[in-house]
Amino acid sequence: APVAGRPPAAPPGGGQRFRAGDRVRHATFGDGIVVASVARDGDEEVTVAFTGGAGVKKLMQQFARLQKV
Repeated sequence: APVAGRPPAAPPGGGQRFRAGDRVRHATFGDGIVVASVARDGDEEVTVAFTGGAGVKKLMQQFARLQKV
């Protein structure tokens, strides 16, 4: 069930919120570009290539809380 005040992890219907090529920002890793996105278990697994030395990370949107920029 959604938590009040927090957006859903993935759009209703199991679709992806992010697509390859989207520019995103993470609170710890900074800015990056989405490499891939897959709906997984009611969430979204997003692979992001971060700039500034953080490298490539696979993140679950529910925890990562990526923002499009």
